[in-house]
Amino acid sequence: MAVQSSRRAFLSGRRSDPDPWLLFLSKLRARQQGVVSLDRQFYESRAHWVPTTFDDIDAARILCQQFGVTLCLQGLEATADSKRLTLVVEPGRAWARPIPLDPAKGLWRFDAACTMQVLQAAGVDAAKGADPNLSLAHWFAMGTHQVVAPGGLSVLGIHNIEMLFVDGTIEAIGAFGENQIEPLRSNFMQRNIPQLFDVARQTSLPLCFSTLSPSVAVAQNWPDGCFRVDALNDLDGVEPHLGQFFVGHKGRLGWLVAVTFRAVDKPADHQKDIAKYNGNASDYANLSALSEDNNKEVKRLNHSIKNIFDSHGVFLP
Repeated sequence: MAVQSSRRAFLSGRRSDPDPWLLFLSKLRARQQGVVSLDRQFYESRAHWVPTTFDDIDAARILCQQFGVTLCLQGLEATADSKRLTLVVEPGRAWARPIPLDPAKGLWRFDAACTMQVLQAAGVDAAKGADPNLSLAHWFAMGTHQVVAPGGLSVLGIHNIEMLFVDGTIEAIGAFGENQIEPLRSNFMQRNIPQLFDVARQTSLPLCFSTLSPSVAVAQNWPDGCFRVDALNDLDGVEPHLGQFFVGHKGRLGWLVAVTFRAVDKPADHQKDIAKYNGNASDYANLSALSEDNNKEVKRLNHSIKNIFDSHGVFLP
């Protein structure tokens, strides 16, 4: 009679290999910080994690990379593959706070877990009309950014952002033009930002980079799902802005730590653009339709950028 493999292992003294998902969860729980629970629907492949300190998020990032688990921002799990091991992480409400850096100049820094209600109370124009219960991290990652015309993301008033990247680097990034004297401080960004500009310059999408014409672009919308490489444009006196590039990243390139907003001038169409960003993209019929070739180019461009910032696939694909 054949002996089952588990019995053979018992008789021979060999242990079967531990399940990587269970091992991942045990190591996560062993940190004795935060709360972890299995997803009721996808309990064999998805768990939820409520961190109590920022170090919890970084520890989760390390474990996700070690065990091949996707690190997913809470609220974006609907876009995750249910068959892929996934840790859904709450953005950090335990330490979320607004900090007035220079109210006279309209500079406020908000942790990523601050709700849009907090931003609205502080008078951040970009938050007007947004769901007040939405986290800043979710708003930043999933706003209907494609309805903002190429070169028009300045209406959001983003001064800079702080991002956690796949190797543990945390960097504050904002305007990146000739007039900016603040250097990129990390090896990760010093290595990858030149690659990002190279990839953006090579795209053939007519709305993306060197061919961007503000007089034409004002009537256009950005391709849905495409990373905002138009923010890297330096035509017509508009400086590249690395913080704006990450708007609408959909959790694919890193983990948002905080955003600093500044007061912006309010031209006649400013409020209309903000309303579009905070509204439902399906309500606007003028979204640009892409040809089959342009759809392929969007996929190629996104793939190249994803490989620059997250070649290990720790974040959402």
